[in-house]
Amino acid sequence: MESLNKVRVILLLNDTDASHLTQSRGVSLWLANHTGAEILEMEVPLLSGAARKRADAAARKLAGGNRRDARDWLTMADGDSLVRRVGASFAELGVREGARDILIISAGEAAAPYNLALGYIWRCHCATVMRPGIVTTDPFDFAIIADHEFPERKPNIFVTLGAVNSIQKENLFSEAQKFLEFYPPNKKQSPKWSVIIGGDDDNYTMTPQWVKRNLGLLLRSSVNAEAELYIHVSEKISTQTAKTISQIAIHAENIRYLGWETEESYNPIAAMLGFSDAVFCTEDLHDNITEAITAGNKVVLMRTEAKRNLKKVLQDITASMIKAGAAPQSLLWGKPKYDMLFDHFLRYELMLEFKTWQKSRHGLVLSQSADRLVIAEDFNEAKRAAEWIINNWG
Repeated sequence: MESLNKVRVILLLNDTDASHLTQSRGVSLWLANHTGAEILEMEVPLLSGAARKRADAAARKLAGGNRRDARDWLTMADGDSLVRRVGASFAELGVREGARDILIISAGEAAAPYNLALGYIWRCHCATVMRPGIVTTDPFDFAIIADHEFPERKPNIFVTLGAVNSIQKENLFSEAQKFLEFYPPNKKQSPKWSVIIGGDDDNYTMTPQWVKRNLGLLLRSSVNAEAELYIHVSEKISTQTAKTISQIAIHAENIRYLGWETEESYNPIAAMLGFSDAVFCTEDLHDNITEAITAGNKVVLMRTEAKRNLKKVLQDITASMIKAGAAPQSLLWGKPKYDMLFDHFLRYELMLEFKTWQKSRHGLVLSQSADRLVIAEDFNEAKRAAEWIINNWG
């Protein structure tokens, strides 16, 4: 990298979406690590209904607009108080309009127009994580887009393998130590396996039958390996499926922790990633899978059942058309799109299929496939994205 003092202040715009926030924070934290920049975090107005539609329609002008367009849009989109808050914070830090050591960053479509409009007003650098929607990536100095979102290959776009996140390995150890004080293993030297279970969404479903088959197999394997299990269950789980998990777990002496997202204010996933010898994730948890890989874990993908509905039929038709060359790859959506992401992880040998893991049993021995890809350093896309911003600053 070049000079490490290019970024002095980072303004992170928060739209309150947890997934968006972990992505923008991840890049911001690595930028701050490299440059010593101060991070300011501010919430953007949360518009809905007709107000959101008007703001989205008007935001089109920002793609090729100017400072006057930005002020008009912010006034219309309830952004005047945001401008005042940013102005007050910048004044305290001695930031003037036109300062070239300031970066505004956001993730997702809702915050992107505010990002761009504030960038016009203060004439500073702007970065978007994920596709920014109507305003497009063109006006941004930096755009960080996952490969499975099919970004264009342009100088201002950095393509990542999976979504970026805020996982930093050095912070996981302390989280793990605190957690294990409350849920210590029965045997200190026993392998510790974490299981992160999702549930039902637009693409996937988890039935009691799936739980009996797959969690049952995993439990038997853990007993044979003398491993202890730590299980976290998503809020998306159905009542009957949750009941089945509880019934199986109550008879398993080696389950040291069974937590439910609906019942706990504390999220244990960071701690689990810090102490686990292996992490098992259901395939609906795309972000958790990427976080586990970033944390350096041996990740086992547990395939679930696909929803059988019209959406699934249309997804498969689209995928077939793309495979036949009758449609562009950018039209891929739903489950087939995430299957492509998993194919990348498997080829890089960052992840293992549950069926393959079952065959190996004794440890996670990865297959040395002929077409395997290699990552030269530890997998951390947020760190790579931050370094790319620094190297391309100005």
